[in-house]
Amino acid sequence: MNTHDIIEFLETKGKYHKISQPLRVTDLDLEFDFEGVMVGPRDHKEILLISNTLNKSIQSIVRRVTTFSMVLDRLNLPKSFTLLLITESPKDRILNKLNELCRVILISSEKPLDQLDKVLRILLPLNLPNTEKTSRSVIQLMNQELGKDVKDPWINSIMKVANKSSYDVETTVRDKINKMAASAYDNDREDV
Repeated sequence: MNTHDIIEFLETKGKYHKISQPLRVTDLDLEFDFEGVMVGPRDHKEILLISNTLNKSIQSIVRRVTTFSMVLDRLNLPKSFTLLLITESPKDRILNKLNELCRVILISSEKPLDQLDKVLRILLPLNLPNTEKTSRSVIQLMNQELGKDVKDPWINSIMKVANKSSYDVETTVRDKINKMAASAYDNDREDV
């Protein structure tokens, strides 16, 4: 698996946009050269940096990521970004340093291309199903769900206020519980 495969995957499935290289910060007259820089998904502006330890030393990558993080801080820009690190053998202490600066996702250079979906799933936009359109009210749906229990006086009193607000439902439930507790307390006192 290589950088090109990852960029192509994120462009098609993740709806990320590739940023031209080198990445320039004109205010500070700096350039950053990563294997890939992307933003997304879709219209979101989350920054993804892609580096490959097969092409650059891990120390070089750490220096670049550290400098990039400091530049974002100096320019008062949001400092959250993700580093996709293509590597064969990550070193724990170096990963700890990188994890202090950004979110790091490790990608094994030996991983088959068909496994990329599992590794990068966290970066992909959610595809939620369309909500079910119904002409029935919430009360009708609750009546159907509750069945015979809807005739219970306790449930019935809650259903009556359900159209008003969640506060009214909460207040009604609290009042019912307090009345039940008071009744139980009174019954206990009578038994003594």
